[in-house]
Amino acid sequence: MDGFNICRAGNPVRTTLEKIQKEISTVGAEIEQTERAYLPYEETRANLLFFLKEDQYQRVPEKHFESFQSPFHRNWELPRELSLVHLAYLMGPDTLVDRIMERIAANGQPVGLPAAERQKKLAELQAKLRRLMESEEVETLRIEKLGWVVLRREDADVQVILDVWAQQDA
Repeated sequence: MDGFNICRAGNPVRTTLEKIQKEISTVGAEIEQTERAYLPYEETRANLLFFLKEDQYQRVPEKHFESFQSPFHRNWELPRELSLVHLAYLMGPDTLVDRIMERIAANGQPVGLPAAERQKKLAELQAKLRRLMESEEVETLRIEKLGWVVLRREDADVQVILDVWAQQDA
Protein backbone atom coordinates (compact mmCIF):
# COMPACT_ATOMS: atom_id res chain seq x y z
CA MET A 1 0.00 0.00 0.00
CA ASP A 2 1.17 3.52 -0.73
CA GLY A 3 0.82 6.52 1.59
CA PHE A 4 -2.79 7.19 0.64
CA ASN A 5 -3.95 3.59 0.22
CA ILE A 6 -4.91 4.32 -3.38
CA CYS A 7 -5.69 1.12 -5.21
CA ARG A 8 -3.76 1.66 -8.44
CA ALA A 9 -3.98 -0.19 -11.74
CA GLY A 10 -2.26 -3.54 -11.63
CA ASN A 11 -3.05 -4.17 -7.97
CA PRO A 12 -4.37 -7.76 -7.73
CA VAL A 13 -7.35 -6.47 -5.73
CA ARG A 14 -8.44 -4.57 -8.87
CA THR A 15 -8.45 -7.55 -11.28
CA THR A 16 -12.25 -7.87 -11.44
CA LEU A 17 -12.74 -4.09 -11.49
CA GLU A 18 -10.30 -3.67 -14.38
CA LYS A 19 -12.06 -6.43 -16.31
CA ILE A 20 -15.42 -4.67 -15.83
CA GLN A 21 -13.92 -1.31 -16.84
CA LYS A 22 -12.44 -2.81 -19.99
CA GLU A 23 -15.86 -4.21 -20.91
CA ILE A 24 -17.45 -0.79 -20.20
CA SER A 25 -15.00 0.75 -22.65
CA THR A 26 -15.78 -1.91 -25.27
CA VAL A 27 -19.55 -1.45 -24.94
CA GLY A 28 -19.15 2.34 -25.06
CA ALA A 29 -17.21 2.04 -28.32
CA GLU A 30 -19.88 -0.28 -29.73
CA ILE A 31 -22.58 2.25 -28.82
CA GLU A 32 -20.66 5.00 -30.62
CA GLN A 33 -20.10 2.78 -33.66
CA THR A 34 -23.81 1.86 -33.76
CA GLU A 35 -24.88 5.50 -33.49
CA ARG A 36 -22.61 6.44 -36.41
CA ALA A 37 -23.39 3.43 -38.62
CA TYR A 38 -24.61 4.20 -42.11
CA LEU A 39 -28.25 3.70 -42.95
CA PRO A 40 -29.02 1.04 -45.55
CA TYR A 41 -29.12 2.16 -49.17
CA GLU A 42 -32.95 2.21 -49.31
CA GLU A 43 -33.31 4.32 -46.14
CA THR A 44 -30.65 6.75 -47.34
CA ARG A 45 -32.53 7.16 -50.61
CA ALA A 46 -35.87 7.63 -48.82
CA ASN A 47 -34.37 10.27 -46.50
CA LEU A 48 -32.91 12.23 -49.41
CA LEU A 49 -36.20 12.15 -51.31
CA PHE A 50 -38.16 13.19 -48.23
CA PHE A 51 -35.85 16.16 -47.67
CA LEU A 52 -35.82 17.30 -51.28
CA LYS A 53 -39.58 16.93 -51.77
CA GLU A 54 -40.47 18.97 -48.67
CA ASP A 55 -42.74 21.80 -49.76
CA GLN A 56 -40.56 24.49 -48.17
CA TYR A 57 -37.59 23.44 -50.30
CA GLN A 58 -39.52 23.25 -53.55
CA ARG A 59 -39.98 27.04 -53.73
CA VAL A 60 -36.59 28.27 -52.52
CA PRO A 61 -34.54 28.17 -55.74
CA GLU A 62 -36.91 30.12 -57.99
CA LYS A 63 -35.76 33.50 -56.70
CA HIS A 64 -32.15 32.55 -57.45
CA PHE A 65 -32.79 31.63 -61.06
CA GLU A 66 -35.19 34.53 -61.73
CA SER A 67 -32.27 36.93 -61.35
CA PHE A 68 -30.74 35.62 -64.56
CA GLN A 69 -33.83 36.82 -66.45
CA SER A 70 -34.08 40.27 -64.92
CA PRO A 71 -32.06 43.18 -66.35
CA PHE A 72 -32.31 44.93 -62.97
CA HIS A 73 -30.49 42.28 -60.97
CA ARG A 74 -27.32 41.69 -62.95
CA ASN A 75 -25.12 42.43 -59.96
CA TRP A 76 -27.14 40.25 -57.64
CA GLU A 77 -24.84 37.92 -55.70
CA LEU A 78 -25.61 34.27 -56.39
CA PRO A 79 -24.15 31.43 -54.35
CA ARG A 80 -20.94 30.18 -55.92
CA GLU A 81 -22.01 26.57 -55.42
CA LEU A 82 -25.43 25.12 -55.97
CA SER A 83 -27.02 23.31 -53.03
CA LEU A 84 -28.88 20.03 -53.25
CA VAL A 85 -32.07 22.07 -53.24
CA HIS A 86 -30.94 24.03 -56.30
CA LEU A 87 -29.91 20.85 -58.08
CA ALA A 88 -33.22 19.19 -57.21
CA TYR A 89 -35.01 22.19 -58.67
CA LEU A 90 -33.03 21.91 -61.91
CA MET A 91 -32.95 18.12 -62.28
CA GLY A 92 -36.00 17.04 -60.33
CA PRO A 93 -35.68 15.36 -56.90
CA ASP A 94 -35.97 11.79 -58.20
CA THR A 95 -33.29 12.24 -60.85
CA LEU A 96 -30.94 13.96 -58.41
CA VAL A 97 -31.41 11.28 -55.75
CA ASP A 98 -30.86 8.55 -58.34
CA ARG A 99 -27.56 10.19 -59.30
CA ILE A 100 -26.48 10.61 -55.66
CA MET A 101 -27.30 6.98 -54.96
CA GLU A 102 -25.26 5.91 -58.00
CA ARG A 103 -22.27 7.74 -56.51
CA ILE A 104 -22.84 6.18 -53.09
CA ALA A 105 -23.03 2.72 -54.65
CA ALA A 106 -19.89 3.40 -56.72
CA ASN A 107 -18.03 4.41 -53.56
CA GLY A 108 -18.97 1.10 -51.93
CA GLN A 109 -21.13 2.25 -49.05
CA PRO A 110 -20.97 -0.38 -46.30
CA VAL A 111 -24.08 -2.35 -45.49
CA GLY A 112 -26.10 -0.11 -43.22
CA LEU A 113 -28.07 -0.69 -40.07
CA PRO A 114 -31.82 -0.01 -40.46
CA ALA A 115 -33.16 2.67 -38.12
CA ALA A 116 -35.48 0.26 -36.29
CA GLU A 117 -32.68 -2.24 -35.66
CA ARG A 118 -30.36 0.58 -34.65
CA GLN A 119 -32.77 1.75 -31.93
CA LYS A 120 -33.24 -1.80 -30.64
CA LYS A 121 -29.49 -2.46 -30.61
CA LEU A 122 -28.77 0.86 -28.89
CA ALA A 123 -31.38 0.13 -26.21
CA GLU A 124 -29.78 -3.29 -25.57
CA LEU A 125 -26.29 -1.80 -25.44
CA GLN A 126 -27.38 1.00 -23.10
CA ALA A 127 -28.97 -1.56 -20.76
CA LYS A 128 -25.78 -3.66 -20.86
CA LEU A 129 -23.68 -0.57 -20.16
CA ARG A 130 -25.88 0.31 -17.18
CA ARG A 131 -25.51 -3.21 -15.74
CA LEU A 132 -21.73 -3.03 -16.18
CA MET A 133 -21.56 0.35 -14.47
CA GLU A 134 -23.60 -1.00 -11.58
CA SER A 135 -21.22 -3.99 -11.30
CA GLU A 136 -18.28 -1.59 -11.42
CA GLU A 137 -19.62 0.42 -8.50
CA VAL A 138 -20.42 -2.71 -6.48
CA GLU A 139 -16.84 -3.90 -7.05
CA THR A 140 -15.48 -0.45 -6.17
CA LEU A 141 -17.37 -0.50 -2.88
CA ARG A 142 -16.05 -4.01 -2.15
CA ILE A 143 -12.46 -2.81 -2.64
CA GLU A 144 -13.10 0.26 -0.50
CA LYS A 145 -14.35 -1.99 2.32
CA LEU A 146 -10.91 -3.63 2.23
CA GLY A 147 -9.41 -0.25 3.15
CA TRP A 148 -8.36 0.95 -0.28
CA VAL A 149 -9.24 4.24 -1.96
CA VAL A 150 -10.53 3.67 -5.50
CA LEU A 151 -10.53 6.53 -7.96
CA ARG A 152 -13.60 6.32 -10.18
CA ARG A 153 -13.51 6.79 -13.93
CA GLU A 154 -13.84 10.41 -15.04
CA ASP A 155 -16.90 9.53 -17.09
CA ALA A 156 -18.57 7.43 -14.40
CA ASP A 157 -22.33 8.04 -14.30
CA VAL A 158 -23.08 9.75 -10.99
CA GLN A 159 -26.69 8.56 -11.07
CA VAL A 160 -25.57 4.93 -11.31
CA ILE A 161 -23.23 5.45 -8.36
CA LEU A 162 -26.01 6.99 -6.26
CA ASP A 163 -28.46 4.22 -7.24
CA VAL A 164 -25.95 1.52 -6.19
CA TRP A 165 -25.29 3.30 -2.91
CA ALA A 166 -29.04 3.45 -2.25
CA GLN A 167 -29.36 -0.27 -2.97
CA GLN A 168 -26.44 -1.03 -0.64
CA ASP A 169 -28.04 0.99 2.16
CA ALA A 170 -31.43 -0.72 1.75
